[in-house]
Amino acid sequence: MARKKDPTAVPIKQFLGGYASAVAAGHASDKRSRANNFIDRVLRDDYEREPVTITSSAQLWDEVEDWWPVRLLRKAATEKDSESFRRLLHYWLSGLGVRVPKDALPLRGSPGRTLKPETLRIYQCWVEIGKPPINGNKLARQVFGPAFFKMALEERKLRIDLCRQAVKRVETRLNLEGIQSGKR
Repeated sequence: MARKKDPTAVPIKQFLGGYASAVAAGHASDKRSRANNFIDRVLRDDYEREPVTITSSAQLWDEVEDWWPVRLLRKAATEKDSESFRRLLHYWLSGLGVRVPKDALPLRGSPGRTLKPETLRIYQCWVEIGKPPINGNKLARQVFGPAFFKMALEERKLRIDLCRQAVKRVETRLNLEGIQSGKR
């Protein structure tokens, strides 16, 4: 089941929000830079090896400071956009192969409107009867009682679908809350 705020389940443009185009431009810039560097080496007339240069950590930090991902992080921090900052940081750390601890960068976002009492009642009933498959009619029979059998076929299908949607809605909400609290 795809989770609403699971970073891997959300389309990248939606996940990065207003920074998606800047990230795409940065990746394109990196590709052009690598391609140009390769072409320069292949087309060089003298084919000589470049002299070995020793780079200090201070020089590396200067390079990192001007790198486009760091500039975007700085922009998000300057704009006091903590959610975008978290998302950008999560994106780049994941891209570098760093597994971000569950509660290190909690992703925010509105969980949606509050669940109706009827939805919670259906979910509670589903749990009490042992979580049967939600596509069957066992849950609907339990929730609606003897009246379920007196309904027309189309009405019963609607009631089964109502129960299925209620369970999926609560499960999605619980998964989202688990992600945000670090209980994946």
